[in-house]
Amino acid sequence: MILVTTAANDVDLREWLRKFLGKKVVFADLAHGDTILHGKWFNKTRARRLIERKKIGDLISCIQTGRYLFQWQRAHEAGWKEQYLFAELEEGTRYKESRKTGMVEVKYGKDWVPMKPAFEWHRIETFLNEVGEYLGVKVVRTRGAEHTAKLIASLYLMLQRFPEDHQQLHTIYTTPKPREDPILDIFERPSVSRTCLASLPHVGWALSKVAEEKFGSIRSWVNAAEEEWTEIPKVGKKIAKDIVEELGKDSRPKNSSFSIKDLY
Repeated sequence: MILVTTAANDVDLREWLRKFLGKKVVFADLAHGDTILHGKWFNKTRARRLIERKKIGDLISCIQTGRYLFQWQRAHEAGWKEQYLFAELEEGTRYKESRKTGMVEVKYGKDWVPMKPAFEWHRIETFLNEVGEYLGVKVVRTRGAEHTAKLIASLYLMLQRFPEDHQQLHTIYTTPKPREDPILDIFERPSVSRTCLASLPHVGWALSKVAEEKFGSIRSWVNAAEEEWTEIPKVGKKIAKDIVEELGKDSRPKNSSFSIKDLY
């Protein structure tokens, strides 16, 4: 479930999130933030993420008055340790940094005019960097409401699976043994054996772990018979045959003749 504020200035965000996530989006009067995501985390626990969305005018006001810092502090004291700040800079569409003066400019018709009251663009970037470094807030820069909603939807969908079930990073890093830090359980380099196993037909990353645990060394699974492969769950006779045939293929080009001179 994803909760979205009912505040009047977030109508556009609600509309876009509904387009991306449909009935998963629930409108609510939130005590903190503009959006709350619920999902899955390590060791079958639950994840909660608080998102504050700031349009550039509101963001500049927060920089001048310190309002965002107050909002962050209240949320932090209420137990929100994982906070996001989505900053809609609309850079190049409605707002931009003047090349000559470094001030924020606003698009008025076909022209770009200085924002009033005047404000330096670098103060926006500095503020976002400081919020990220010193408060531990995950800062996301977006181009506008649609882009913000798309990235929030992507984050929400990612959190609907446990971290260890995601495969994108596992193709490079995996979990060879348990550790105290669940993050390190994912981000550790796999063995050469498992990397090679994952590239075999019908095996893939998830099954490569089972195969590695069965065979142990590369030599063992390279020389394994079809019957040995069928002892692995989800590997039938057809798949075993394909694997053994793949391992026995001669990958050299036909009619190739190698000479030591080819190296020079």
